[in-house]
Amino acid sequence: MNYLFERLVDAAGERGAGADLKQRVRDQVQRLVCTCSRDGRDESLGAIDFGLPNVAEINRGNLSKLDQYAQRLKQLIERYEPRLRNVAVELEKTDRLLSPYSIAVSGTLAGDGERHTFQFPADR
Repeated sequence: MNYLFERLVDAAGERGAGADLKQRVRDQVQRLVCTCSRDGRDESLGAIDFGLPNVAEINRGNLSKLDQYAQRLKQLIERYEPRLRNVAVELEKTDRLLSPYSIAVSGTLAGDGERHTFQFPADR
């Protein structure tokens, strides 16, 4: 299954039609990570309130807010990326001072049955 955006990118020649499922899922999760919520609230998953709060505005030392962000991301992935199953979203400590955490998204890809992990910095 390819999403409309993926079909448009393929048609424009920006990525070959044979791009693998893992990369397509990673790209879709990246789009979810980069989508900010309409009004900054993070408590609902309505049809219009699609995105996430801006993670760059969360105090890096506030683990409870970062954990809420991770849980919200998990909900969005479960709702909008059906090709990734058994989703887990975790905060992982890094050794970087300005970006002390990264977000690890893992799950099983539909079709291959293997568990994959995708890393995203928790400062963008």
